[in-house]
Amino acid sequence: MGRSTRCVGRSLYNHLKQKNIDVQVEYTFVKESFSWSGTMTVYGNSYSASNCSSKTTVIDTLMDQANSHIQQQLSIKH
Repeated sequence: MGRSTRCVGRSLYNHLKQKNIDVQVEYTFVKESFSWSGTMTVYGNSYSASNCSSKTTVIDTLMDQANSHIQQQLSIKH
C-alpha cells in the first residue's frame, strides 16, 4: 500500500521506518527545565527541537520541520 501527501507527522515517521529509510532520532531529557530535546537526521538533513513536554512532542516537532524535505524525497502516490 502506498502513501499519500496526507501522510504527515508520526504517520510519515512510521512510513519511513517501515520502508527502512535511514532516520536517526536522538532524545535528551533536560533535568533543569523538566523538558525534552531531540535531533533527527533524514536524507542528509538535520533538524532539532528543544523545550518540549514529551518525546512525542519532540518527534511531532521534528517531523513538522522535515515534512516538506521528506515529501520531496519520496515519490508521491495520489
